[in-house]
Amino acid sequence: MALNVQTFKTRTITAVIFVAVMMAGLLWNKWSFFILFSIVHFGASGLTTKIAEKDYTLKIATELQQYLCKKGAEVYMTRCGDTDVSMVDRTLMVREQQPDLLISIHLNSSGNKAANGTSTYYRHIGFRPLSEKILDRMLELGLNNFGNIGAFNFALSGPTEYPNCLVEVAFLSNEEDEKRILDPKFHKQVAKKIYKGIDDWLKGMK
Repeated sequence: MALNVQTFKTRTITAVIFVAVMMAGLLWNKWSFFILFSIVHFGASGLTTKIAEKDYTLKIATELQQYLCKKGAEVYMTRCGDTDVSMVDRTLMVREQQPDLLISIHLNSSGNKAANGTSTYYRHIGFRPLSEKILDRMLELGLNNFGNIGAFNFALSGPTEYPNCLVEVAFLSNEEDEKRILDPKFHKQVAKKIYKGIDDWLKGMK
């Protein structure tokens, strides 16, 4: 993917999920997670409605939190209100919690209003299967395939201690994608697809 540097600077993560999968539970086909959400105070805004990325990624993250809790997850969110956590602090949280798996949820943006769809990103080739499985599930929502991108330079994707994947759910800068993002039903659908993508990846490892 050709990355517009300026777009990337103005498009920031608004929810980061650190999913710690307890391997003993997985051996019995059970889900056991420790999940950490981290949300910053700046990012993209909607094309027509000017909705804030930070608000709608939190909505999606909250749906994912609730969905995973029903599957037996233990969830912790770094904020439930309008507070900020820096990248340095998020990185320290990851190191402190020592997760087995990390998922970062973003909303995309572009200067090209025609750009649309969902995409996943990884830095290290060993984590590509995870990002592929999540993308495959996200595409079941009828979103355009914007790609599965490797060697992606994102700070929280750098460590090799835990598999990780960054998910760009859809484009705030595209009118049709923006309509989806506004829909609470879509938030629930995204949560379910991310869960299923992780589950597919875990099953493939057995």
